[in-house]
Amino acid sequence: MGLPFAAGQRILASDLNLATQQAAWTSYTPTWTSSATQPAIANGTIVGYYAKVGRLVTAKILVQTGSLSTYGTGFYSFSLPFAAATTSIPNGAFAHSGAISVQNNGGTFYAANAIILQSSPSVTNGILNANGNFLGATVPVTFTGANTQFQCTVTYESTL
Repeated sequence: MGLPFAAGQRILASDLNLATQQAAWTSYTPTWTSSATQPAIANGTIVGYYAKVGRLVTAKILVQTGSLSTYGTGFYSFSLPFAAATTSIPNGAFAHSGAISVQNNGGTFYAANAIILQSSPSVTNGILNANGNFLGATVPVTFTGANTQFQCTVTYESTL
């Protein structure tokens, strides 16, 4: 991988430091939303971390529900730390993808693809199985009770 400099260009120390920086995990607070009735984390936990080098971002999101958490209705979205670049991506196409692992009430595990749509560059959604069902309050199962986990990792190009 080459550095983003042109032959004969004057390079300042700050330019070189920025171009060669190593990513470190930085925390952020993602939001968990739905396409219909909103879920509520209540006494659960939602945390996010990201590592950014240039415009390349890897985001990790963890949602752990508590006894007072509610799951809402509709399909879920999780906010990203930076909007994804979607230039030249056809409308409705997946701009970027990653993975979501779901553990229902501390029991059964499910896997989904984390997707960032061209039309929604600030959030990631989950899509399951060959039918393309979105991860939500009743997909892949009806979520109830405490100790359900959603873990998402997605790497994408940001707009910044």
